[in-house]
Amino acid sequence: MNNPCNDDLLETSSTGSFEIPGEPAIVINGLPSLPSSDAKLIPSIVTDAQPQRLAGFGKWLEGRSVEKQFGERLFYGKVIQYDEETRWYRVEYEDGDFEDLEWPELEEVLAPLDVNMPLRALAIKMIKRKQKSVQKTAPMDWQWLSEFLKGMIQPVLALAVVVLAVVLSYLQRLGLEWEMVYSIFRAFLQLSIVGFVLQFIFNQKNALWIILAYLFMVGVAGYTAGQRAKHVPRGKYVAGLSILVGTAITMFLLVILRVFPFTPRYIIPVAGMMVGNAMTVTGVTMKKLRDDIKIQLNLVETALALGATPRQATVQQVKRALVIALSPVLDNAKTVGLISLPGAMTGLIMGGASPLEAIQLQIVVMNMLMGASTVSSIMSTYLCWPSFFTKAYQLETAVFSVD
Repeated sequence: MNNPCNDDLLETSSTGSFEIPGEPAIVINGLPSLPSSDAKLIPSIVTDAQPQRLAGFGKWLEGRSVEKQFGERLFYGKVIQYDEETRWYRVEYEDGDFEDLEWPELEEVLAPLDVNMPLRALAIKMIKRKQKSVQKTAPMDWQWLSEFLKGMIQPVLALAVVVLAVVLSYLQRLGLEWEMVYSIFRAFLQLSIVGFVLQFIFNQKNALWIILAYLFMVGVAGYTAGQRAKHVPRGKYVAGLSILVGTAITMFLLVILRVFPFTPRYIIPVAGMMVGNAMTVTGVTMKKLRDDIKIQLNLVETALALGATPRQATVQQVKRALVIALSPVLDNAKTVGLISLPGAMTGLIMGGASPLEAIQLQIVVMNMLMGASTVSSIMSTYLCWPSFFTKAYQLETAVFSVD
């Protein structure tokens, strides 16, 4: 069998085969130098003292093409079966005839593999394909649960600082002891459930799970932001739609520009950061806009009486609400890395990534947070106007009469 590697990369002193369980063996004359990190590649040197090792190829050769000369005609066939007892290979030719061959006979008529890539690339490709097959067919085990429980030792030990906080609250008679315990227990429960859900979604290949997880986050964020701006009519729907538009546009651009691949491992964490930030900004924008219009109610009504549109009459209130809502995002961007390391960067560094790789991702995160927050907050101001004004361009006094 011809070796696709360059001759100067090989040692011609031995014959070897790279075996991957469940795959045909790649037999070459001479072994290329491969790093020891490729533990999945098991080189087996076949010497004259071990001729029986060749018979072990067995069923791996089923399906291989055969070319055999009968007289003046070349017949093509295929290995259809391997008999483990006799170690014979049954070959079926194109004219329907069968023939049983031993390994030395089969070796002479085997058609060469159509390989046009370096052996290392071919071997790695086969390993990845085998790993995917194992992931699909492997029986379910509970090893992951055992690893999860072992990993919970550190979070449990970290409860020591919570105990300190509870003791201090008791000594100072703050009355926050049970609320602290409840908050920590709820956080533990929520994060554990989210972890198991994400583990399930990450193992799925259907993109529908990504969309469902994203819509769930948007729904919760819209409800929370609407609660902050509870005096804005239909505030939950306004906030939810604003967050959906802002984050969806930002996410679409990131995927189209290939900043992130459209996979659960990337999209769900990224979407979570954007949705959480847009939730805060949108809630503040809606509440501030309503409060400012209420404070300057006479000024807005005067502008409307003089023929101004709702947009023109409230332009100053809209600007003030947007500036106040977006100021924390801008401040974070200005001081990122100087006061404290942000979450994405910290997670990468603690996970073993280099600081340079961490800052690359953090720059992307800051950019996407600013884009999603700006779009969502501006969108919320446009969606609030139908609730603040009538079709006759008059203020809805009932909206601003509630304290």
